Amino acid sequence: MTMKIRHLKPFDTTDPRAMEEAFAAIEPQPIACCNWPDTYPYRPQVSFRIFHTGETLWLRFDVEERYTKGEVTEDNGRVWTDSCVEFFIALDDTGYYNFETTCTGRLLLAFRKEREHPTHATPELLARVGRYPSLGREPFAERVGDNRWSTVLAIPAAYQDVSVVTATAADVLATKIIVDKTGAKVPGTMPNNGAVDRTL
Repeated sequence: MTMKIRHLKPFDTTDPRAMEEAFAAIEPQPIACCNWPDTYPYRPQVSFRIFHTGETLWLRFDVEERYTKGEVTEDNGRVWTDSCVEFFIALDDTGYYNFETTCTGRLLLAFRKEREHPTHATPELLARVGRYPSLGREPFAERVGDNRWSTVLAIPAAYQDVSVVTATAADVLATKIIVDKTGAKVPGTMPNNGAVDRTL
């Protein structure tokens, strides 16, 4: 599927109504793929909406399901064992990022050149990704019923500045500085091509 990520004006992120109005302007896209229908035939109803403000990439998932669990209590933990949603993005052909978040906002964030060898985000980077789960942040055991929940991720455009754990010099604007694992400062080399306008 190819789509263009719309640009919207920045809004007051402390105002829930402003966030709702922003997402209301975006048409929801269904996620209708069931990867293992023979082994796992059950498929929740899930849709997503995505836009950017130039400073932040905003992503919302809406989920309807019968079984919902939120027991994981830490970031970069076993989030896939809870009710969770996942977002993949590649900025070039060197690898991709995956953002996997539970229904209570616990986040696994990694850069991968291949699935088996992830480089996980640091706690400092994870703290910069905003999370707004409709079910709150407290863990809970499995709930069975007509469950409906949503979660919003606010991914800052400046995440590349944090560490080469998730970026290399070529991923970072030439006007920015990153710090490598030894603490040495490394200047970015990527040219500034203007505002985000990404085709997925």
